[in-house]
Amino acid sequence: MEDNHDDTSTDNLRRAAIDRSVRGPVLFLFTNAAFWLLASTLFGMLAAVKLIKPDFICDAACLTYGRMQPAHLTALVYGWGIQVALGISLWLMARRTANELRGGQGSLITLGVLWNVAVTAGIFGILGGAQTSIEWLEIPKPFGSSWESFSWSSAGASSAWRLGPSGRKASWSPTGI
Repeated sequence: MEDNHDDTSTDNLRRAAIDRSVRGPVLFLFTNAAFWLLASTLFGMLAAVKLIKPDFICDAACLTYGRMQPAHLTALVYGWGIQVALGISLWLMARRTANELRGGQGSLITLGVLWNVAVTAGIFGILGGAQTSIEWLEIPKPFGSSWESFSWSSAGASSAWRLGPSGRKASWSPTGI
């Protein structure tokens, strides 16, 4: 019975160490996601009011329904949804592989900052009228999908490489061999 208790205690300590190793990037992503959820809600409420009463607030072009609705969807999907999904994925990857994130926290946070800057610039572009005509992909071309896919694929490769067995860095490969 004593031996089983020691195994459970060791497992709990290992899980706590894994959680500590990813705490910074995950909390950063979740905190920013909460901000974008609030911003998205405000854009959505303003868009709904502008749909019913177009002269609400003022007649500024950036506050029309045609610009507020895409800004709402962009903030919801790219600001909130993707960051929450990445935070959960990072935590699950560390937990399911039973490995701590050894270094790279700063890189992940830096990429998160760049992501938020791109989403903010994209929303300002949408409100300025530079949006594309494709629904759910309204972010203007300079801030579009090619940059976003590059930045997050770099973050994923960096994280996967750094998540190695305890005591050494992993030599990451896509197949896991």
